[in-house]
Amino acid sequence: MKNTVRKTVSLIKSLILKYREPIIYVIMGVCTTLVNYCVYLPLSRFVFDDVFGNVTIFSHEFTPEAFNALVCNAIAWTVAVIFAFFVNKYLVFGDFRNKERGFAFQFITFVSSRAVSGIIEVFTPSLIIAVFSAKDIVAKIIVSVICIVLNYLFSKFIVFAKNKTSITDNDAISGKKK
Repeated sequence: MKNTVRKTVSLIKSLILKYREPIIYVIMGVCTTLVNYCVYLPLSRFVFDDVFGNVTIFSHEFTPEAFNALVCNAIAWTVAVIFAFFVNKYLVFGDFRNKERGFAFQFITFVSSRAVSGIIEVFTPSLIIAVFSAKDIVAKIIVSVICIVLNYLFSKFIVFAKNKTSITDNDAISGKKK
């Protein structure tokens, strides 16, 4: 019995070490999504509730609920992107380069890549609400899943692509830098 437990613990430990980056990314993605929702829900329910009338954008009339979702999503997305940059840089991809020029370039690249998914995040729920008469939270959940996948691909292969100054997975677990 003890041997089976040891083997199971050893297997779990090796899987965590092997897949550390995607595991941490998923956890931080959930945290980023929670930040987004924690900003969105109070804004949409208390701050901007019943503030807007019908609004026309791109020759399409948005109901007050759809436009409310648009404004609240834009604010929530901005806060979540700033949070995501720092957790992805330091916790997920273990990039501790902080030279002013490199940091600024990474931040700009990150924000630019998030802008692509941000356009989807901000406008798509409102369109889903307007076209399909869906509840705002249902539209937001659908779009969140799509954006999480897109954001991982952008971060992994563009913004935080492995480089010589990144730390290794094993060093990240122990907290050591190269």
